[in-house]
Amino acid sequence: MPPSTLKGVSYTCVSSHVGNSRILFTVGGETFERAGEIQRVFAHQRAGPTPTSPAITEFFFFVVHQFRELSDRLTVHDPYRRFHLLSTRLCYDDYLDGEQVIRGHNIVSHFADCPYE
Repeated sequence: MPPSTLKGVSYTCVSSHVGNSRILFTVGGETFERAGEIQRVFAHQRAGPTPTSPAITEFFFFVVHQFRELSDRLTVHDPYRRFHLLSTRLCYDDYLDGEQVIRGHNIVSHFADCPYE
């Protein structure tokens, strides 16, 4: 699937472009921003707001693997946590089990990643 553009920013599957697949996202009504990687994008279409409306509405969904957060024991060694306003932190370079399906409005932004030892 070609890149999905939200507010002028492109998002793609990791198989197409790693940088465009790395996202911060929220789930449900939470404000906590999770780090993840888009695995797949799919679209769903339905008829307009009323049965007589000919308009077709299309919604994009993103299948995301969430990166595993540092354990509570190791967060004291994360040098980025002191910058609370930046919402910056270390995560493990592996995923939680399972996948999450989110809508475009759940995507906050891309994120930059770099190895840290």
